[in-house]
Amino acid sequence: MFSLSSISRSVQRPTWAIFSRNSGQLAPRQVKYIKRHKGVIPIPTGGSIKGTTLAFGQWGLRIKGNGVRFSAKQLTTAEDVIKRKLKILKGAKVYLRVFPDIPVCVKGNETRMGKGKGSFEFWATRQPVGRVIFEIGGIPIREDLARDILRQAASKLPTKMEFIGRASPPRLGNLLVETKLTSLYRLFLRTTSASVLHQPLATRHLRSLWRPIFSDAAKVTIRLQNDAPDRAALENWYRNWETRMDNTLAMLYVSATSRGLPHEITRNLSQLFYAEYSFISKRKLPVWNAQLAPNAPEYHPEIAELSLKKSKAVAKEEKARQAQYFSDCALNSLGLAIGMAEGRDKLCMGRSEIKGSMWQNA
Repeated sequence: MFSLSSISRSVQRPTWAIFSRNSGQLAPRQVKYIKRHKGVIPIPTGGSIKGTTLAFGQWGLRIKGNGVRFSAKQLTTAEDVIKRKLKILKGAKVYLRVFPDIPVCVKGNETRMGKGKGSFEFWATRQPVGRVIFEIGGIPIREDLARDILRQAASKLPTKMEFIGRASPPRLGNLLVETKLTSLYRLFLRTTSASVLHQPLATRHLRSLWRPIFSDAAKVTIRLQNDAPDRAALENWYRNWETRMDNTLAMLYVSATSRGLPHEITRNLSQLFYAEYSFISKRKLPVWNAQLAPNAPEYHPEIAELSLKKSKAVAKEEKARQAQYFSDCALNSLGLAIGMAEGRDKLCMGRSEIKGSMWQNA
């Protein structure tokens, strides 16, 4: 005898992709929630260049226009075009660098507001400008053939794309970043971590100390790309910066491999920066309160000072003030030694000395 419950258990339940009018073959196998917030297309405001260069293939397709939301159907159509054109090349492979894992829900036309979000419609993915979407490789492919294949695939996508190769520089928003600068920055991240024995807190402090110097170098490279009128001064500044950073990375490498003077310098710099950073978040004086009268006694300076002294935050503020005093004295005493090291050995001790304009010699 077969019961109704056993028959219902044996029948597989249809997936969400079957109910979609714009369904494609690309869909996650399992998700916890089928409905999600609408969200926005990410904008690369930081300095990360992850996902903007080739990783598997020889040629690729990268977003050049505005960021966009790709549906699974659009990605499948573009991938089918590439596979159909690469069929004549035995061993050629297609790499899809993104995956549609965001569910999109749509309500019907002429529907009143409210009563839920709507039913599931299709899978999509949101990608910012500069993200690599497709790569082709596996075997050597001629550039003219790869350019023609990816051009036809780009016509199926809803944004402006660009053809890139292995030698193409990373893209940071609408700007192309010099490869040498990004390589130095990655090496800097590794050497700073190794110089303080991979301690997370000290590593974060050292990176915060040197990161503005790389920001200045990135600004100079952007001005060089835009054909600035003072190009000679900019190139001179950048050559000087490269020399200093090479010597600084060498010092950080010695600090990582030995426990001599370079290691003591990096360790003390991280501790001094932490002492200065801890003083920033201090307790503020009482602010205006709409529930109190303008002449309320709480606004009197003496009473406000007394109320602060009675609070528990006074002890923490006093400790922070002492740490700031220690940091100021230590940095002032090390200022002459740091200046001598920067001048004689052409190092960069976590600061960029700027006189007048940014692109002058430090």
